[in-house]
Amino acid sequence: MAVLLLGDSGLHLVHVQKSPDGRGVGPGVQYGWGVPSRRVAWIRKRNGARHGTHEIGFDDGSWVRGIFPVAGWGTLVEALANLNGGSTPAR
Repeated sequence: MAVLLLGDSGLHLVHVQKSPDGRGVGPGVQYGWGVPSRRVAWIRKRNGARHGTHEIGFDDGSWVRGIFPVAGWGTLVEALANLNGGSTPAR
């Protein structure tokens, strides 16, 4: 399972194994990717796309799309909107 983390050092993606019963975290957390907070240029929730779809843009013009299918991810948009000048409106 991929987990997106927002911390003091930036935005990070880690891969976490589920326990055999599927209810906990197993051993073997593996770092996947990261970017310093200052490189995050914008984030937007994609209204009209699949539920939970967000896009995150970076200062070099690249971007990534993520799908967060669980309710409550509005806080992700709010958290990242406060980084380095805010976010753009949803499209």
